[in-house]
Amino acid sequence: MPMDRFPQELLKIIVDHVDCFDDHEGRQALKSLRLVSSTFSNLAAVPLFRTVPLWIGLQSLTNLSNIAEHPSLSKYVTKIIFSPLQIRTYDNETKRSAEILDRFEVSSNSANEIILSNLKYTQAYGNYRRMQIALATHNQDKKIVVRAFRLLSNLTRLEVDSSRTRIGAAELRSAFGVMDGSELTMRGEYTIDVLLRALKDSGIKLSALVIRHSETFVNRKSPRAFGRPPPLLLKSDLDYDRISLALPEPQRFTSAVDNLEIRGLASMLEPEEEHLKAVVIRRLIELGRTLKKLDIGELGDFGLSNMCPLREIFRFITFRHLESLSLSWFNCQEQEIVELLSHITKSIVQVDLALVKIEGQGWSSVLTSLRQRSFKSLTSFVLTFCHDEEEFLHVERYIKKQTKTNPLEQFES
Repeated sequence: MPMDRFPQELLKIIVDHVDCFDDHEGRQALKSLRLVSSTFSNLAAVPLFRTVPLWIGLQSLTNLSNIAEHPSLSKYVTKIIFSPLQIRTYDNETKRSAEILDRFEVSSNSANEIILSNLKYTQAYGNYRRMQIALATHNQDKKIVVRAFRLLSNLTRLEVDSSRTRIGAAELRSAFGVMDGSELTMRGEYTIDVLLRALKDSGIKLSALVIRHSETFVNRKSPRAFGRPPPLLLKSDLDYDRISLALPEPQRFTSAVDNLEIRGLASMLEPEEEHLKAVVIRRLIELGRTLKKLDIGELGDFGLSNMCPLREIFRFITFRHLESLSLSWFNCQEQEIVELLSHITKSIVQVDLALVKIEGQGWSSVLTSLRQRSFKSLTSFVLTFCHDEEEFLHVERYIKKQTKTNPLEQFES
């Protein structure tokens, strides 16, 4: 039976089954499905081009530009996942070249393979460094992204995610041949600068901006495995100073952001850098003038002594439309959390707090203070590991005076 005679509902079920995972394997499966027939090519194009991976690399920018300029495919794009991947520069190129040659000599017994692999690697590194310089000249990379953003009429979500090591992986493995990840950086000192300035200049209206930063994994024992799930850890810290300079002033920022998620910015920083991190996050929040959903967590290192102070993030910020608030891994004074929540009593619907530690009398006193406020729309208020003895606790009924029993009294008496 010809494919076009099959019921469309059945064909759509097949496409939906293939499109069950939003990851690299899922995208490869959709690409394969498009090769089956013209019918499947059209149907699978919608989920395939719904999300576009991007990094500041020549092939990736070319791909973004081609999709944005396509009359049909451009309408499918609703989300871009951006990797702050960048080729690293070295102060001592001679020493670095010697280290690379030593690595090839260890991994191969063939003299010819050592020489050829080293030449391919050296050529690829030089080409990519020159490409980065050429793209940066006269802000060519930013201009490409701006023009593409303006053509993507349905783009509503932008995610910056350093854990997406597959973005750019195929291109780089093909060019370099052998990599161990040390030639790459996720600090974003230049790439996030480009993205944020492009976002500002494009004037697009985003519904969600997500920034996730985590440690990047590479497999040193199997250099060709860059971009695959790996066993070894390579820390990558964001350059907060550079990002702070890249952020536009809120009053000059025309792009609207309704939902903001910031996660995984934990890193070993000096005190002045910790302040910069708070400045960056605070300015990101300020960009969302009509923010409805805010999710911030994992900003400090994994130890209670290094939790991020709440006051550094929310100082001088006023929310008028916030409906959902999620915070995790914070410490604060009782009055700080009470003031923050008291300012959003009219709009807030859902509150999720995890590992938020209160200095002083503790959460029981906080709940008693919140009980004196009138939360008009609140339907859910959950504490997760906020109290030493309670893993998961709903407290909305007590806050809204629907019960007289403080849920924490039995633990803090």
